[in-house]
Amino acid sequence: MVGLIGSVGSVSAQETTAGQGIWQFDMGDFVVSSPTIVGTTLYMGSNGGTVCAIDANTGGVEWRFTDPNEPVRSSPNVVDGTVYIGDDSGTVYAITAASGEQEWSRNVGINSTNSPVVTEGVVYVGGQSEGVYALDAASGDENWHFELDFIAQASPVVADGTVYIGSAIGSGPPSQVYAIDAASGTEEWVSELSSSGGSVETSPALGDGLL
Repeated sequence: MVGLIGSVGSVSAQETTAGQGIWQFDMGDFVVSSPTIVGTTLYMGSNGGTVCAIDANTGGVEWRFTDPNEPVRSSPNVVDGTVYIGDDSGTVYAITAASGEQEWSRNVGINSTNSPVVTEGVVYVGGQSEGVYALDAASGDENWHFELDFIAQASPVVADGTVYIGSAIGSGPPSQVYAIDAASGTEEWVSELSSSGGSVETSPALGDGLL
């Protein structure tokens, strides 16, 4: 079994039993996001504004996508043959997983390190300004936009027709979690977690009717 790890400026593959190095691929700049593996291909972004597809067995490059002009710090989400990823300019990209060709891009004004969430033909993305957007996965057209009172640090979670996301600003306002109707973008409820302030920096987890 092989473990794939992003590090400063590179991605490496190590044998999981003894930690023996197998290959290392130079991304050309700092790597902040986690690799995403589908089949035998690894997808990765870098602070240099490049997204790469790498052969997970050999470390050879399959393609490079260089259109982003800002750091790519979110992890790719690969769904139905398309790579969805955001950069620090607030642009969300859809890239054909097999060839690296751009399908569409849309600037949603979000400086984001969290990854787009894709389900049932919709891309949900939140970030450090502007709130949460729902985009058509095939075209990038906006379905709806929900404004948050504060910033969103982590990716939303979508389940049973509802989008869940946390927000806050530093140690000032209280931490909050929002439930948003996934179809319409209207608020279902908002919950205050702590009156003393703080920041929700993780994605929610769902189980047995609890968030």
